[in-house]
Amino acid sequence: MSLIDWLTGGTFETNQQNGNELFDDKQYGEAKLAYQRALKKTKNVENNEIEKAKKRIVECSFFLASMRLETAKKIFDSGDTERALEAIEDIDDISDDPRIIEKTQELVQYFEKMQSESEASQAEHMSDEDIIAVISGTWTMNQAEEFSDMPETFLQGLVAAHDGDTEKAVALVKKAIDEYENAVLAHLELAKLYILNKKYNEALATIELFTSKAVDDFTDELLTAFTMQAQINIELKNFEQAEKALLNAYKADPENHVPMLNLGMFLRDQKEYKRAKTALKNALDNMGKQHPDMRVPKELGLTILAMGDKKEAKDYLKSCIEYWNSQGEYNQYDPETALALAKIHEEDGELEESSGIYRHLCQGYDRDNFFTYNYEAARLLLKLNKKDVAKKYLVDAEKLASDKNDVELLQQLHQ
Repeated sequence: MSLIDWLTGGTFETNQQNGNELFDDKQYGEAKLAYQRALKKTKNVENNEIEKAKKRIVECSFFLASMRLETAKKIFDSGDTERALEAIEDIDDISDDPRIIEKTQELVQYFEKMQSESEASQAEHMSDEDIIAVISGTWTMNQAEEFSDMPETFLQGLVAAHDGDTEKAVALVKKAIDEYENAVLAHLELAKLYILNKKYNEALATIELFTSKAVDDFTDELLTAFTMQAQINIELKNFEQAEKALLNAYKADPENHVPMLNLGMFLRDQKEYKRAKTALKNALDNMGKQHPDMRVPKELGLTILAMGDKKEAKDYLKSCIEYWNSQGEYNQYDPETALALAKIHEEDGELEESSGIYRHLCQGYDRDNFFTYNYEAARLLLKLNKKDVAKKYLVDAEKLASDKNDVELLQQLHQ
């Protein structure tokens, strides 16, 4: 079953059954989406079954909101209070259950209290041992095995890089590699340091050395190396070499969807849309549906839209929005996806859907474009003759107007 079929197909009964199975398995986002699909297929369905599906959507929303609260707590525990507060902002869009609202208010008060206490206290500097512990926590098993045998200068180099002294880091890591004849994966770390110093030719040479020494079970590391190689060549505008590196990344791990996704994105940037579509279809086939990577349907939608097939592009872009909604990510739409779909909706005369997207973007993370989102939401709501709702977005847009063009746009709406 394709991703589009998965998101839109089936009968009421099959979708309800699928929803029940997912609900029992505590996969509430996917379950909610299944019930929503079911409610689009209600012809000749008994009212009590329809009500059951609606009730389950409410229950899924409650659990999704609860999960969002848990995520916010984890983000806060990681030290990012601002993101934690953003995670529970407008949580009533997911669920208006009084228990959720009460818990949200308690968390906001707790986060703000702890943030104040933290800012009032002196921050402690991390020791070198703490830094090494953090860095080593990101290593693969292969890296951990090799790096544990490296000379001490290797770890000193990584600490120097953490402290921002990348020139010193390069010298220390190179010294460690010269002293350890079995160094392989360390070359990849050296290449990363060269990239930080914008020494791209040295980085490419070091990556080549690593790939020539790498063994077959270095799958993750080879994938990283070829991807880095591609990124450097793109930066240097060596596009033929970049594509070759992306294909080598696919050969390193052909069951992974990410290399074909990267290739498709690269080809779309090169305006080779037909080849991009082929690569992205490959990525879609390799991508798991349990936890889909929505970058794939996004890129497919944008690629197909560039090819002129608005109808097929709309299906893919819409699948992204519907999936994010099912996960409770109402205020975290990807702007590129959302804007493309909003434009299609408006061209198709679906002003309600288009305005809804802009209204969600007004609550997202792309704050630099909040004027545009508020302006567009107001413009479309006025076309729908929803003046009372449009007023809020007009007021916000007026507050955000930053230049003469913004003011002129708003004046046209008032006429």
